[in-house]
This record gives sequence, structure tokens and C-alpha cells, in this order.
Amino acid sequence: MTTPTDPHNYARFSALQLVGDTGAAGFTLINGTATILQWNVPNDGFQHVVIFGAVLNVTSLQTGGAVAFNTTLPNGTANNNTAMAGGLAAGVQKASAISNGVFPVQGGSTVTITQSSAQTAGASVLFAQIWGA
Repeated sequence: MTTPTDPHNYARFSALQLVGDTGAAGFTLINGTATILQWNVPNDGFQHVVIFGAVLNVTSLQTGGAVAFNTTLPNGTANNNTAMAGGLAAGVQKASAISNGVFPVQGGSTVTITQSSAQTAGASVLFAQIWGA
């Protein structure tokens, strides 16, 4: 009997776990850029999976204030997604620039949620989590 080969080379027996969280207070966007959350993917020779969950509570019309999800694909290609473009109206805003927040990622890479442009006017708080396996 032969052992089946996994063509995807995903990490074995990895349970999805919370690896980054802004908590109940969230992250107040600033007049600058920042790394909001980061996960250092295990460097074990396998592919991993990351799930981003995020909403932006805009209480006053924004100028700027883009939020990005950044990963490295299993083949080493940088994958930077503007999840929330900034300049958003008041209300609870969801990540709309990506079809889903689930990405295969390279072992040994770093996954981040960043504020990629300064919020020069308005007020907003990001509530976000990174789940990884």
C-alpha cells in the first residue's frame, strides 16, 4: 500500500487558531501608516492558511485611511490587498476589495494587516482578527 501524496503540501494537522486580534477597543486609525496586526507563519516547510476578519467603524467621513491585508503566496509572490480603500462614509464598513479573506500562505513568511495610508480627516476604528493554520 502506498501513502497518498498531498500535492498542496499543507501543514499537517494544523488547527485554525487566533493569532492576532485588535481586541474590544479596536485600532483607531491615525494620521500616518502602521502595522496593526502581524503573524509570523511557522517556518516548517509547509503551506499554511490565513483568514482575515475585519470591519471598520467609521464615525465621521474619512479622508484617506486605507487598510491592507498583506501575505506571501506559497510560491513566494507578495500579495498585498487593499481591503478598505479609505475615504469611507460613516457606518460599519466591510472589507470589499477582496472576494474573501482566506489565503494560502508560504511557511516562514509574515502576514500583516496594515493602515496603508494616513487618515487625515474623519474618525474610525478597525476591529480585526487574523486566524492561522
